Amino acid sequence: MKSANKSISDIFFLNQRTPLSDIKNQSTYLDYYEEHQQQIQVLEKKLLEQQFINSKQAEEIESLKSDVQIAKKLIDSTQNQLDQFYQEMKQKEEQLYNFEKQIREKEMELINKELSLVNRQTQTEETFLQSNQENVEPEPQIDIDIARHLFEKRIHKEYKAIQEKQQELQARENAIVFRENKIKEFMSKLSSSM
Repeated sequence: MKSANKSISDIFFLNQRTPLSDIKNQSTYLDYYEEHQQQIQVLEKKLLEQQFINSKQAEEIESLKSDVQIAKKLIDSTQNQLDQFYQEMKQKEEQLYNFEKQIREKEMELINKELSLVNRQTQTEETFLQSNQENVEPEPQIDIDIARHLFEKRIHKEYKAIQEKQQELQARENAIVFRENKIKEFMSKLSSSM
């Protein structure tokens, strides 16, 4: 009876046993599965690394965008300050030009008054000489020549002073033009460098 049971159980277990070919196939599948699992893990790791790199790059891009915005604001602010500075300089130059123009006009008035005074003095002296010549005996020619020479010398001196004032005015005007040109040159260099 025992032997019969044993043979039945052997037959049962033999029937339950997996065939060798199936075992080999299962082993291959397991190896294949493990290999693919490893590949998937490597890919997942690479994906995480790439996501980290992408997030870092995104942060850097945002930071660069912020820097660009700040730089633009700074450039705009600097340009506004330069425009304001240029306007102020222009106003000051105009004020200086008007002030020096007034000075020139006043000096020309003074020169005209001096010329008028010299002319009056000349006429007075001529009238005085004529009245003296009519009332008094004619003086020797030498005294008249001396008086004429002194008078001409005086007129020449006055004329020279007027010329010097005109040269001084011209020099001032040239200095104003020179300053205006320098400011324009400076502003054009600044605007081209922006």
